[in-house]
Amino acid sequence: MIKAPLFVAAVCAVVLTGCETLMPPRPPAMDTATETVLRAMSDKLSSVQRVQFEARSQYDPAIVEHLGIEPDNRVVVTVARPNRLHADVVGIGGGGSSRAIYVDGNNLTIHDRAVNLYGIAPMQEPTLDDALDKIAKIYGFTPPLADFIVEDPFASMTREVRSGRHLGTETVRGVTCDHVAFTGDEFDWELWVAKNDRLPRKYVITVNFLEGRPKFTALWWRWNLQPSISDSLFVFVPPQGADQIDMMPVGDGKPDPSTATRLPQSHRHY
Repeated sequence: MIKAPLFVAAVCAVVLTGCETLMPPRPPAMDTATETVLRAMSDKLSSVQRVQFEARSQYDPAIVEHLGIEPDNRVVVTVARPNRLHADVVGIGGGGSSRAIYVDGNNLTIHDRAVNLYGIAPMQEPTLDDALDKIAKIYGFTPPLADFIVEDPFASMTREVRSGRHLGTETVRGVTCDHVAFTGDEFDWELWVAKNDRLPRKYVITVNFLEGRPKFTALWWRWNLQPSISDSLFVFVPPQGADQIDMMPVGDGKPDPSTATRLPQSHRHY
């Protein structure tokens, strides 16, 4: 079970010292229409054993400054339950970054293609939820858009929510969507869910505790709920000339997401 919304856990780990956002959950106040939309999306995503999506992720300058990441990225995430994941994140804003994360049921591997460096850490968690929670706590990052690949996205995403409301119907990349919005203490967020297939098409998070309330935006280009993929996709094979480096835990290595971090550049991207 994910202990907190994954974007919240990762940003708190990197930005805040003594972050207090990871509080016990409280029941959110949301209207019936909003809950119906979010639960339908959650049920759709949790019902599949394999999923692959492609998205574009963009960060406002204040978040880029704090996290040391590319402002504009192409993201491809592939999941095979119960505990395997592969994610590619390639900068498309001119910075030249290209990174991959592998979780194969035995190890977590991060590969920074730009400098051909990689790090490996044991990761033998029985479920992907357990692995994601451990990665966020120990290493202070999460794979891109991780809240959408957990077993229960509804529970994960509403854990720190105060209220939610339905804002009507809008079109995203030619697809008619329900637009829902949620408020929290440190973060507000909005989600656009397609009416035809109940898959997310756009996601915006507003970071309330940073000056100017900067935003993170994700826009999905493609979803595949029956991807034809090889198991080898999840297993890292070092390319020629690659050098291995140590995986650096947050702070003193204790699983504490409230500690400020100095993660290597290749890790902080997520």
